[in-house]
Amino acid sequence: MVFEVTIQHVFKFSWLYVTRTHLTKYPTEKEEMVMKMDTVEENMDSDGVQYKRRIAVCRNILPAIFKRIPVLNEESILLEEECWYNAESEIMKVKSRNLTWQDYANAWEESEFMRCPNNPSWTLFDQRGGIELKYSGVIARMVEMFVHSYVKSNSWKAVHVMEKLLEERAEVINTK
Repeated sequence: MVFEVTIQHVFKFSWLYVTRTHLTKYPTEKEEMVMKMDTVEENMDSDGVQYKRRIAVCRNILPAIFKRIPVLNEESILLEEECWYNAESEIMKVKSRNLTWQDYANAWEESEFMRCPNNPSWTLFDQRGGIELKYSGVIARMVEMFVHSYVKSNSWKAVHVMEKLLEERAEVINTK
């Protein structure tokens, strides 16, 4: 079972400001799902592209009924995020995937932040993501239905969190 979600959004802030905010947005009380974000690798290649690999510790969003199944009863879920940040071309690519439950499901996101073609002072955000369950059956179908509705209803939540953080941080900068 596979499904995908695609998002495109324009942030009315500069690429540099948006990408720096993305890299420093977690944890925040605006997004209670992400409890911790640890950088586990960071380097720069000869072309000046910065690479960062981070592990996010997230709350298990599954309802209690699913947590009765021992394999799904994890207190937290680990996600890996890899970022390639190119300040010269003003493009940042981000790939995320689940580390928890890899044997049962693949969840992933691919995002790109770039200058908006219509207004170079703004940032275009493109994201696609999805999930593939490796097993079938009644329980797998129920989990898939829950995760699909959760992802669909919360796809824009991260965008709204970013917008709020961008606005709040801009206010702080403007008042100094």
